[in-house]
Amino acid sequence: MPEGSPVLLKALEKLKGFAAKGGNTFAVTLLEESILKMRKESFTLVIMGEFKRGKSTFINALLGTDLVPTGIVPLTAIPTIIQYSPERTAQVTYESGEKKTIPPDEVTLYVTEKENPRNKKQVKEVHVSYPAELLRQGVILVDTPGVGSVYQHNTDAAYAYLPHSDVAVFLISVDAPVGQSELAFLGDIRTHVHKLVFVLNKIDILAPGQLEELLSFTQGVLTETLDSEDIQVFPLSARQALEARTNGNRDLLESSRFTDFEQRVFEMISTGKARLVKEITSARALRVISELEMELAL
Repeated sequence: MPEGSPVLLKALEKLKGFAAKGGNTFAVTLLEESILKMRKESFTLVIMGEFKRGKSTFINALLGTDLVPTGIVPLTAIPTIIQYSPERTAQVTYESGEKKTIPPDEVTLYVTEKENPRNKKQVKEVHVSYPAELLRQGVILVDTPGVGSVYQHNTDAAYAYLPHSDVAVFLISVDAPVGQSELAFLGDIRTHVHKLVFVLNKIDILAPGQLEELLSFTQGVLTETLDSEDIQVFPLSARQALEARTNGNRDLLESSRFTDFEQRVFEMISTGKARLVKEITSARALRVISELEMELAL
């Protein structure tokens, strides 16, 4: 645990007690999450973006297996939280607070629009455990519903998860260059997450020579929108990476350029994960304090 962490944990506990006395259960939940993550030195890597950008395929490529469902139509309807366990397990948490253990191959029945239309089953989120190295190192992956589809409740679910996010991977797709709606969503994400990483997905469908032009355009738009020169966009093909890992095809994995992104994530972990978790926790505590101050003023 990094220097100053015990002091920060003590401050978080006091802040949680203050929020509880004021009846702010949402702030209490956020602070409890932060305390737990800090003790475990873990953080959430939330995959976000508009619908049909390949978020679920991207997560499967990271894990090297078909863990979360994918499809041709807007599919993910409920946030799926994926963390480490020696065995693959799954648990449904309902809006009521009730929890139910389910077979891992039944996750589709709860998180997809097809099997759970308009969330008629009243599911809050689904937790999946899996023995992957990335997860073992304290990274919690979160697959969120895409925003901007015909299903407004999918957009609502994605926005509802923002306050729980630590580091966000924002997926853009080459078949739909970044637009105003994505930039608006990106602006909302910035108010909650500590760090943003950008991915330009589906590069395998581009003709030769097109990637450089599209990458330059995307980088330019993001630099102007975020008013920052420190913007890095990782071009890759999640579909190719997943296929390569499923079939053990090293050449295909190399052409997917997926390992460039993975190297960035592992660098983030190996060169200062404890410090990153502390920074994330402090930033969230400050946001909670600001909210509580506003409540007092009102």
